[in-house]
Amino acid sequence: MLTIGTRQWHQLAIAAYLLLILTILVWESWGAPARQASVYYGLLLKTIPLALLLPGILRRRVMAHMTATLLMLLYFTEGVVLTYSEQDQGWHLHSELFYAATETFLSVAYIVSAGMFIRMQGKNRENR
Repeated sequence: MLTIGTRQWHQLAIAAYLLLILTILVWESWGAPARQASVYYGLLLKTIPLALLLPGILRRRVMAHMTATLLMLLYFTEGVVLTYSEQDQGWHLHSELFYAATETFLSVAYIVSAGMFIRMQGKNRENR
């Protein structure tokens, strides 16, 4: 049976986190920037909270992962709402539906992998 260790869960969490940041940067600056607000407003509002937690996540800080997991619920909610509201656009690369589904998937991937990382870190500390 294949077992995934703490290191692999952490790497998966980092990958999902960085891909979410990249997705937001690409979408907000190039894909479909906000129509009524400045492009920078959308970029700053969505990426600064993620960027502030990134150093702690890279250093394997459990509290940073826990905070980011709670923050991911906002990105998950946005992705689900956009997926539901933009169903008529269809699945193509430049549709908001594609972006919303990607945001939803990456936020869930982070929540699951960070949750497993946090759980395994707790077990490792108990065994010491």
